[in-house]
Amino acid sequence: MNTDYRKLCLELFGTDDVEELKRIAGVIKKRNSRNAGRKKKFSPEEVEEIRSLLKSGMTIREAAEKYHTSRQVIGKYLNTAPRERYTLQMTYMYRQHPCTIIDVDLYHRKVRIQNRTGDLLHRAFRGIENPTWEDFELFLKDRCFPETREDVRELLQGLGLTDYDPLQIVEKTRGKDSTGCSSRSFQAENEMLVSFEKLHRAYLGQGLAAVLGKLRSAKERIRCIRYTVDFLERTLKISGIGSYLTLLLELDAFFLNEDRHTNNLAVIRNENTMQFRLCPVFDNGLALLADLPDYPLDADVIKQTEPEGELYKLYGEAVCRRAREVLLFQMRRYRIYFQ
Repeated sequence: MNTDYRKLCLELFGTDDVEELKRIAGVIKKRNSRNAGRKKKFSPEEVEEIRSLLKSGMTIREAAEKYHTSRQVIGKYLNTAPRERYTLQMTYMYRQHPCTIIDVDLYHRKVRIQNRTGDLLHRAFRGIENPTWEDFELFLKDRCFPETREDVRELLQGLGLTDYDPLQIVEKTRGKDSTGCSSRSFQAENEMLVSFEKLHRAYLGQGLAAVLGKLRSAKERIRCIRYTVDFLERTLKISGIGSYLTLLLELDAFFLNEDRHTNNLAVIRNENTMQFRLCPVFDNGLALLADLPDYPLDADVIKQTEPEGELYKLYGEAVCRRAREVLLFQMRRYRIYFQ
């Protein structure tokens, strides 16, 4: 049977003019910009094609536009249903890319994951393929404000919570950071900030802070920098890490910055070339004695420069004698900051 499409257009739209038909089609598309109505069904072959596109770098939004559907429909086809007893499912994202699906069995305290990327730095548990419940708890805590924060009660109240429960906090905040202060970004659009802590966990399975924390004595702690430099240069294939850390720690000492740790020591990775570069110095909010009104110094700082103190054992009599002179002078001059 031959269909007279011109006649059909006249019956349906009252015109057979091509430009007028295009205008009508544009109006209809605009009215249904969110793809409301019956959702498109995908064949298994199309689902695998979408998975491949996402692994190659396409975002969910771009995939939805390509297949003329919504992001929610794409997510429905990509995410398999949780196993029996796994009552909670979380999707770990990097920007618009789903990287790890996490199924959680709260009753038996078990987790099961499906990694959707081969990039260790974009995975929820980095290089760990079979995370334990302890790994999951650490994953949650990394996405929360610290329980030791002075204003933790106010933060919990703002979220409508009474107790510090990392899972509840993540459910409320969706795992996103809140900005306390900010500066001009030193990252390009295609760059990713990667802390030393995250790098060590991704490639060696545990945090850098935990490894360095085992070095207890003053002499052992000198090895912290050597260990960190060796790990980074071996892993990232870049040089100059030692000089970079030396400069950074000298700046911290000069400006009295007491808040330097493995989560605010970082490098920057170009997401296109996968090359790393050294990161500008950042997070100096506690420099220049900024927190002394809240945490006054006590006499213990002087004891550290005496013969039985850790600083004396590390630096010797000459350096510690000069340090005592400076500290005592400052204590007399700025009594408000000392107990």
